[in-house]
Amino acid sequence: MLKVASIRTTIFTLLLVTLTGCAQPGEFAARQRRGRQPTIEQFIKIRWPSSATLATGGRFYYIDLVDGVRQLHRRGPDAHEGAAITDFGDGIGG
Repeated sequence: MLKVASIRTTIFTLLLVTLTGCAQPGEFAARQRRGRQPTIEQFIKIRWPSSATLATGGRFYYIDLVDGVRQLHRRGPDAHEGAAITDFGDGIGG
């Protein structure tokens, strides 16, 4: 049973470090003291693109809700942000 508890603690610690962006356990508390803790607005703005496909030439196609409507986007191999390919009023896929 000790192994399961140890694994759970390790997974929880890794999850906490990943979500907070902290490399050291004490860094999260230091960020809170400096007022740099995540805000609810940051979590609300998180989007999850769907139907991702990597095409030849390194282009990446995906469906995203940038403006609240599902549109097809494309991102090149050297691009930092994707560009919308479609602009349907009711979105794609329904």
